[in-house]
Amino acid sequence: MDDLGLWNDEKNKPKACRKSWKEIMFAIEDNQFVHVEKLKDGEAAWDALAKHHEKSGLANKINVLRNLFNSRFESGTIEEHCATLVTTQRKLKRLAVDLGDDIVIAILLNSLPSRYDSLVYAWDAVGEDLKLDDVISKLKNLKDSLVVEGVTALNAVSEKGKCFNCGKAGHFKRNCPNWKRDKKQDKKNCQKC
Repeated sequence: MDDLGLWNDEKNKPKACRKSWKEIMFAIEDNQFVHVEKLKDGEAAWDALAKHHEKSGLANKINVLRNLFNSRFESGTIEEHCATLVTTQRKLKRLAVDLGDDIVIAILLNSLPSRYDSLVYAWDAVGEDLKLDDVISKLKNLKDSLVVEGVTALNAVSEKGKCFNCGKAGHFKRNCPNWKRDKKQDKKNCQKC
């Protein structure tokens, strides 16, 4: 519905119009018509279907939260994984559990396999405010080689990730070959070491 301009982001449900109602009618199974056929707009239809299908009790909230916090990207595409997390965030919002984008970003980054670690650390090092849409977009656009090669992944996140030792982009001081070499040299020259 978002693609058709029929989604109300503020309310996190379809817009209150007849066109959104029609889209819902086309999307649901025949046995669901009874819940929405007499309603006038998409927002009312959405609310009726949500009331019928979603249990809003504490046990359901806990179950949805557990599934979210335990989610892992193990198979499928990154697009599918991100879509599942965003859908779960919206479901929780309908259940009166409003998780901010920062929490969903943390869950998303935590759910990634170890081959994404350099990217996750790079975002942490940059220290910028992240937006969920930006993180998802960056993950979708990454090539597998970017995920495996830490240096390239660091550059993909931000040009600000420069070494404080040599000033070059692509690594940080702790990984700087010059710093490591100089540190070894200092130990050789130090009489106390």
